[in-house]
Amino acid sequence: MPDHARKQIRAAAVSDLTGLATTGANVFNARVKPIREEDMPCLNVFLLDETSDWDAQGTLVRTGDLVVEGRTQGGDTLFDALDQIAAEVETAIYDETPALEDLLYNIGTPRTQIELQDTQQGADRRTGIIRILFQVQYRTGQNDPTTII
Repeated sequence: MPDHARKQIRAAAVSDLTGLATTGANVFNARVKPIREEDMPCLNVFLLDETSDWDAQGTLVRTGDLVVEGRTQGGDTLFDALDQIAAEVETAIYDETPALEDLLYNIGTPRTQIELQDTQQGADRRTGIIRILFQVQYRTGQNDPTTII
């Protein structure tokens, strides 16, 4: 059975985001197991909170949040590292030739959330998480959520 459109979009985003200067090949597709220190810096890609509406007879416009979560560790320069990850992600997402561009009807402007986690290393080395949410829209047939139109 073909993959649901959400899975196709996540895979395209992973493809577009793999090889960035800061995170390199450490790009995960909806990873749910804990991210270890040796996996960082990294990105994890999700497609969450989807809604849909009728577009034309038999066609649905689906709107969801494409979440690109960056993680890294550091001390006093941690926020700088998170901002660098964001700059690289936003540049890649809005590139004019990505795989993602072929699947989406629209990519909205980014919303960003930053979080610091306590670690066992103490205040000198903490884990920072930056979540960049892009509202995305794509079309599928009413009876076929696996084919992006």
